[in-house]
Amino acid sequence: MTATTPDDAPDAPKPGRAGAFACDAPSPPEPAPAAAPVEIRIMKRRADFLAAARARRWNAPGMVVQARERAGDEGPAGVARVGYTCSKKVGNAVARNRAKRRLRAAAALVLPGRARAGWDYVLIGRAEATAARPFAQLTRDLETALDKLHAGKGAPGGPRRGAKTAPASGAGKDAAAGGGRVSGAGARETPAKGLAKGGAKDAPEGPRNGAGNDARKGAAPQPREADA
Repeated sequence: MTATTPDDAPDAPKPGRAGAFACDAPSPPEPAPAAAPVEIRIMKRRADFLAAARARRWNAPGMVVQARERAGDEGPAGVARVGYTCSKKVGNAVARNRAKRRLRAAAALVLPGRARAGWDYVLIGRAEATAARPFAQLTRDLETALDKLHAGKGAPGGPRRGAKTAPASGAGKDAAAGGGRVSGAGARETPAKGLAKGGAKDAPEGPRNGAGNDARKGAAPQPREADA
């Protein structure tokens, strides 16, 4: 005996109709593979620190970050480098070491995902702020600084305001010796001889030879044979 179906029963889905089979639904796109972290190396040469100081910097509450993109023939390719600086303004040796440890810890968390290959970074500690700032805020300071510097923002590098400039070679020494003035190609004009401390000696010259002694004794000066 065959089973019958009512007339109002829906037809079974047929191949080719939209939504007929679950296997025909489009699959969601696969997520893009995560970028490989950049290799981080430590900067050691003083010339690299000086080059970074001439680049742009970002002043964050917990640190100062300097960053520059290296030239093609500078340093290893595909590698980012980082250096740390804590001057005596940060404090004594204990305070400087503590600030450096915190900068290294923040860099270890942030740089692998945000640093760019072929760039150099210098993290500079700030007095009291680097050691006392909460670590979560310190890492956010570094993230913000990197984003700004990669976008070309930040203060330009170079000598700081109020920095003393060395005088021209030889000119400062010549001017300091004897109070003379420098003119021409480093020549020094020495002050005239016979000047007193208070100024020029305008008094007329006194009698010479034995005339002065005779005047002090009350006798008139005797004429010399050349004057007779």
